[in-house]
Amino acid sequence: MHRDLKPSNILICLYDGKPVPKVIDFGLAKALHQSLTDHSIYTAHGMMVGTPLYMSPEQAEHNNLDIDTRTDIYSLGVILYELLVGSTPLERATIKEAAWNEVLRLIKEVDPPRPSTRLSGSTALPNIAAQRSIEPNQLRKSLSGDLDWIVMKALEKERSRRYETAVGLSRDIERFLNDEAVEACPPSRSYRLKRLIRKHRGQFIAAGIVLLTLLAGIAATSWQAWRATRAESAALDSERKAIASRDQANRDRDAKAQALESEAAQRALAEEQRALAQKQQALAEQQRNTAEQNLIYGILRPIGFDTGNLDDAELQSFIDWAALSDPRLKLGVLETALSDSATALRVARLSDRALQACIGVNPVLHRDVVELLSKLQNPANSDHQIQLAATRLAVILDIASAVAVAKSVSNCEINNWDTRFSGARFEYLGDLFESYFGGGVVSLVRSK
Repeated sequence: MHRDLKPSNILICLYDGKPVPKVIDFGLAKALHQSLTDHSIYTAHGMMVGTPLYMSPEQAEHNNLDIDTRTDIYSLGVILYELLVGSTPLERATIKEAAWNEVLRLIKEVDPPRPSTRLSGSTALPNIAAQRSIEPNQLRKSLSGDLDWIVMKALEKERSRRYETAVGLSRDIERFLNDEAVEACPPSRSYRLKRLIRKHRGQFIAAGIVLLTLLAGIAATSWQAWRATRAESAALDSERKAIASRDQANRDRDAKAQALESEAAQRALAEEQRALAQKQQALAEQQRNTAEQNLIYGILRPIGFDTGNLDDAELQSFIDWAALSDPRLKLGVLETALSDSATALRVARLSDRALQACIGVNPVLHRDVVELLSKLQNPANSDHQIQLAATRLAVILDIASAVAVAKSVSNCEINNWDTRFSGARFEYLGDLFESYFGGGVVSLVRSK
């Protein structure tokens, strides 16, 4: 064992043009596997030898006779750490400022940060990267992972977890350089827990004693509470039996009356629940109707009187109308539109889109719409504008009657049209004729 491996004790020499490392200064070396001879070097018992920055935890013990070659593995790990990040795991400034006992404690107990972690928080990262001719981010990334764990395995406080020999460390580094799987890996959770318990043994023992005392107290209290509860239950059982024996005669006598009263109470409760259910159902129906009306008005509101192209709001209204999944709601939108003269004329102006949004390909809706329009295009309808709107929609579905169309011509002469639509009524009628008779009659209607 060398026991004092550090950069100043390693020389790089050229042999046949190749750099070869040479270890020097064996002044602290110790013989292994053989008896000491007259030419062997003795080390003082109970004295710590070596350089603190590169010293292994077992070498920092006062009785450091029980050490082996793995102490040199630790020193090699410190040298590798310094090669990678530019500083030793224990910084020189810390060693200089700390007392000797604190230095020994740091060596034996404090785990150093991983190389990549040390670099991440270092202000000297740009300079270190520049010395290695590499970008700072690339240097930090290259250290994290396998290279981190190789270094940390060599720096394990427990020597049994380090590399057994320098050859093992060398092979793991070669595996890393060859992009192969390395032997080193992060410590398991159980190992970290054992390390924590070993480090704070006194606190864990005290906490265990307190916990056992608490558990014993809880167990004793629970036992006493169970016994008291059991005694109280026995007393209550005796009391209940006495009351049951005393009231047995009265119970038989009153059984029939109680049954009648119970039946009446149950009947009244059932009636009350039925009334409450009906009230809740009516309220739910009212809320549903209100919500549906708000939805319908929201769809119809953006549709205007403008005879030009559709704006975005109108187009969205027809999209929302077509997207309704309930056929009853789809028909409800059309029924609501045809219940108001102004709304009816607005919707019928875009009859193709309105019918497509309402009916789609649903044959049942087609039948219901035909039935609705057949009633509304009746010439006897008192609201001429609704009759005209229904007639125009009926023309699109090819169910308009000639009488209804004729009535629409006559209604164009009436002056009680909605003022927002009166300016376009002849254009409206021309479109109706074009749909019903063809384009030839449109010019005649518009000239009239």
